Amino acid sequence: MNLQELLESLISLPSTVIAYYDDLYGYPWGRMKLAGMLCLGFAFWLAVLNLTLTSY
Repeated sequence: MNLQELLESLISLPSTVIAYYDDLYGYPWGRMKLAGMLCLGFAFWLAVLNLTLTSY
């Protein structure tokens, strides 16, 4: 696998994940579930970072 094929597969990865969730949960609910999971994941890691920085 050369560099161009790797970049093409990395670029198409987000649309593949979105299409998977659309197929699994239906059009509006799959995207809302995916957006919610991304927001919760971001909030979790932000809280972990905040707790580690303020514990010193």
